[in-house]
Amino acid sequence: IDELKKRLPQKVKAVRQEDYLGEKDANDIYRKYGRQAIENCIERAEIRKLKNVKDLSEVKKIDLSELPKIKTNIKELDAIIGGLIFGQVVLLSGKRGEGKSTLMSQLVCEALEQGESVFIYSGELPDFHFKSWLDLQLAGKDNIIETSNDNGTPSYRIPDDVTDRINRWYAGRAFIYDNNFTPEEKGEYEGIVTTIENVIKQFDTKVICIDNLMTAMETVTEQNNLYLAQSNFVGKLKKIAVKYNVVIILVAHPRKTVGDVKNDDVSGSSDITNKVDVVMSYQREYSFDFDGIPDYDGTISVTKNRLSGRLASGEHKIKLCFSPATKRIVSAEDKTIRRYSWEKETVTHDGFEYDIVE
Repeated sequence: IDELKKRLPQKVKAVRQEDYLGEKDANDIYRKYGRQAIENCIERAEIRKLKNVKDLSEVKKIDLSELPKIKTNIKELDAIIGGLIFGQVVLLSGKRGEGKSTLMSQLVCEALEQGESVFIYSGELPDFHFKSWLDLQLAGKDNIIETSNDNGTPSYRIPDDVTDRINRWYAGRAFIYDNNFTPEEKGEYEGIVTTIENVIKQFDTKVICIDNLMTAMETVTEQNNLYLAQSNFVGKLKKIAVKYNVVIILVAHPRKTVGDVKNDDVSGSSDITNKVDVVMSYQREYSFDFDGIPDYDGTISVTKNRLSGRLASGEHKIKLCFSPATKRIVSAEDKTIRRYSWEKETVTHDGFEYDIVE
């Protein structure tokens, strides 16, 4: 059949397997079952389906609101993008030093709270630094000790017993790329892609965070190859997201720009924003009330949203507040203090679960 399809310009139909009636060819069918069986073979013959093409009418109806996802728990953001949808690549941008990595680590907290395991590639921070930042976000204000240095600058630390409880809570569910690993044959970005797939398969990881694109690409030294390598890298991430039904959060710096970050401002190949599903940017931006108290000190813009098309930019940006103590970013409209479930540990005894309380 495949050979005939190559040679002939018209449609080629094939006899259905069930109409062979257990025989090997037309002659055997005719000898055993007669003329009518042969006519049935011809009348019921079908065009062979293409492996990579399906009839649209056979596509299962999906309620987009019911797609598996991780809630960001920034209600305005969830209302726009629906949460971090499995199968998507989310590009998070923002000006250098304004907090996009902080927002990414907070999304890690939310994934852990919702029972999912995570993998983080942090090319800029040592693993202990990332862990310290994440643990502060998980600890919350009531579990942090504030001190100050000789200049009066406040600093924050977590008591050892709190750190131990947080460690037990996410043990076996939070993984980070070992920056001391030195690839032997392939470039580093190939190593990261392979590691991501291995982590997904080995630990059933559903949320992948890469901070950031440029450090993941730093082994590509020739400028004329860099943009192509970036495009290929993001394309591979998208294939992984779809293949394993995971969500990948990719942090990328913008070019030097004035005002809000737009899709074309993302540093690197323009293919990057074309290949991802969601593009959003976080930036510090201040607004004060009449008493000089900030209404908000940051915003998120959503400039691409493939699933629903809903955006949030310009005057519709999402207003946020940042806590220096807990490193948390919360909605300016809903400053509810979130308590993560590590604070409610349980033990099992005689088949019953008991809460551990201080």
